Amino acid sequence: MDAIVFKDNSGTATETYSFQYYPNAANPDPNQPDNTVLNVRYRDWWGYYNASGQHDMVPYYTGLERQMQGAPIYHDLNLGNPSAGRDPNLAGLESGVLRKIIYPTGGSTEFVFECNKYFSTIAQQIKNGPGLRVSQIKTNDNNGITSYKTYTYGDNENGYGILDMEPDITNMSSESYFDYNPVNGGPHASVTGAYRDRIFYSDFIPELSSIAERPVTYSTVTEYEGTPQNNIGKTIYTYDYAGWAPSGMPSFETMTIPRKHTYNFNYCNNPSLLSKTEYKNISAGGIPSYQAKRKIVNIYNYTTSETVTGLHVQKIHNLTQTGRVLGDYPPPGLFPEPYEETYAYPTINVYTYAPYQIPVGYKNLSSSTETLYNDDGSSIVNTTAYTYNSHQYISQRSVNTSDAQTLNTQITYPFDYPAIPIYVQMSSLSSNMLDFPIEQNQSKNTTPLSGVRTNYYNFGSTNPNIYPQTVDVKKGGGTYETRLRYSGYDTYGNPISVSKENGVLNSYIWDYHKTYPVAEVKNADANNIAYTSFEADGNGGWTFSGSPITDATAPTGGKCYNLNSGSITKSGLTSAKTTISFWQKLGGTVLVDGGPNGTFLAGSVINGWYYYEYTFTGATSVTISGTGTIDELRLYPANAQMTTYTYAPLIGVTSQTDLNNKVTYYEYDSFGRLKLIRDINKNIIKTFSYKENSTTY
Repeated sequence: MDAIVFKDNSGTATETYSFQYYPNAANPDPNQPDNTVLNVRYRDWWGYYNASGQHDMVPYYTGLERQMQGAPIYHDLNLGNPSAGRDPNLAGLESGVLRKIIYPTGGSTEFVFECNKYFSTIAQQIKNGPGLRVSQIKTNDNNGITSYKTYTYGDNENGYGILDMEPDITNMSSESYFDYNPVNGGPHASVTGAYRDRIFYSDFIPELSSIAERPVTYSTVTEYEGTPQNNIGKTIYTYDYAGWAPSGMPSFETMTIPRKHTYNFNYCNNPSLLSKTEYKNISAGGIPSYQAKRKIVNIYNYTTSETVTGLHVQKIHNLTQTGRVLGDYPPPGLFPEPYEETYAYPTINVYTYAPYQIPVGYKNLSSSTETLYNDDGSSIVNTTAYTYNSHQYISQRSVNTSDAQTLNTQITYPFDYPAIPIYVQMSSLSSNMLDFPIEQNQSKNTTPLSGVRTNYYNFGSTNPNIYPQTVDVKKGGGTYETRLRYSGYDTYGNPISVSKENGVLNSYIWDYHKTYPVAEVKNADANNIAYTSFEADGNGGWTFSGSPITDATAPTGGKCYNLNSGSITKSGLTSAKTTISFWQKLGGTVLVDGGPNGTFLAGSVINGWYYYEYTFTGATSVTISGTGTIDELRLYPANAQMTTYTYAPLIGVTSQTDLNNKVTYYEYDSFGRLKLIRDINKNIIKTFSYKENSTTY
C-alpha cells in the first residue's frame, strides 16, 4: 500500500497519508535478472528472508556417528551444506517492511529497526534471533524539528533477550531404527539385519513447532525521549516471562539423536508488564544522571483452573514393512510387520511416549502501585488492589491512598442475581451479556458513600433487545432512587426516548445508518416526532417513496425533496397539537393536510427558500403533497422543542437548526478540523486556526 487518500463528497483529495518501505535486499540468484525480486528459498533458521543465496537449507553437521553392523563406531560423517547461510540478515529482514509514514501536514514518522538478539547458551555469545525489533522512531514536523524515541533492550541494556529454543541438531533431526528378520525359515531366512534412519530437517522438527514459533522475549525495555546520549528522560519497562522448553521422550533404544516433544503448552501465561518507571534527565557536567518521577508496579495472580492432558506417541522402531515377501512365513493374509512385532520381537519397544499438558487458567492483575516522586525526595504512594469473581471480572477495586484511607468499589454482574429472570436471560449462553455491571457501590474504609444501579429490560419480542431501563442512585447507606429512565431503543441499540425520573421526556431520531442523532426533541415521545433533511439513508419517521435530489442551495445539507416524486405522510399521532415546518424553494405548490383545525405561518426567506410552519389540533395523521421542493421537514408536538442536525460522516456536524429554526453552519478544513461557524445568513461568527508545537531533543 503506497497511500491512503481521504476525499470529500466531490471526490477531491483532502488528505493523503503516504507510506515508504525498506527496499528488498539484493537477490544473489544469478538466474534471476531482477535482483530486487525476493527468493523465498533464502531464509534464516526461523523462516525469515535472509538473501543468503543458498537454497540447500540443511545445516552442516560434522563428526556424526557412523557404524556398520558388527564394526567399530566412527565419528567421521559430515552432512549438510557447509554454506547453508541460515543466520538472520538485517537487510533481508527489513525487505518490504514499513519505513516511513508521511502525514498530510508534510511531517513524518520513520521507523529504524535492528535484529532481535538472544544469548546462546550453546555458543556462549550473543546472536541474532528471529525477526526485527524497533531501534528508533524519528518524528519530523516538516518545520525543521525532528524528535526521537530510542529503544534499548535487555537487563541493564545488555542488548539481548530470551529465546526458548535455539537451532541445534537435536531440535532439527530425528532418528529411528529398522529391523528385518524373517522367522522360522523360508527362502529368505538368511536375509536379516538392522539399520538406523536419521532425518535431518532444514527447519525445526514438527514436534517442536509450537516452541520454534515463539519470539525473542525481553525482560527489560528502555525508552529514551531522545537518544541515549542526548535526551530529556527515559522510561524503563520490565516484564515477567514463563518460558517454554523442549522435553525429552523416554529412550527405550540407544539413540544418537534423542526424541523430543513439547510437554507444557502454557498459552495462558503470557508476558505482562511488571513495572514502568519514568525518569527525568538531571545530568550535569557531562555525567549522566536520572531522577525517578513516577513508578508503577504491577502484581499478577496466575491461576490454573484446569489442565488438559494427553499423550504424545512417536514410533522409534520399525520392523519388516507391509508387502515384504518372506516365503512361507508369515501365514497368508498376515502382514510381516505385525507378525514380527507379536512373535519375532515380542519385547521390542516400537514406540516412545510421554505426556503433555495444556494448562487452562487466567492471569489477573491483583494490584497496581503508583508512586509519584517529588524533587525534595518525598513521594506519594497509591495502591489499587483488584478482586475477581468466578467469571474473572473485577468484583472489587480498592484504592489505598497515602493518607491511610481505603476507597472501595464493589461491582456486581447479571450472574450475581440468579433469582431475577432478566439477569438469568442476560447470563444465558444465547445472550452472553456477562460483562454488564449492575451495581457499583463505593465506600471509604467501611463507611458507605454512594451506589449506582442499572436495571435492564428486554425491549424486544421475538429477538431479545436487552438494554438499560432505569438508572438508580443512592447516597451512603440509603435506599436506591430512580434518576434516569429509558423508554425505548431502536434496532441498533440507540436510545430513542429518555428522561430524568418524573422529568421531561427527551426523544431522538437517528440516521446515517443509525450512527448519528439527527433530531433531539424535548417534551415529546418518539411516536409523535418525525424529521428528515433528506441527507442520509433513513426517513426519520416519515413515509415517502420518492428519492431526494441534490441541491447546493438547500438550507441544510446538500439534498432536498421534490413532491412530484410522491407525497410524504406521518400517521399514528396522539398529541393534542402538532407542528409541521419546512423550507420550500421558490416555485411550485406545497399542500399540508392535517385536518380542518390548522393554522399557517410564513417566516424567513433565505437564498430563494421560504420557511413555512403549520399547526394542527387533534391531528392523527399528516400528508404533505404538491409540486414544490422542500427541505428540513419537521414534525413535533406544539409544546415541544426540536433541534436538528446534519453531518459529514466521519468529520462532524455540518448544520444545527435550533428550536426557532435558526440554522448554524459548521465548516471544516482538509484535515477534518473545525474551521468556520456561520449564521443562518452565512455570515462568519467564529473562526478557528491551528498551530502545532514541537519539542526537539
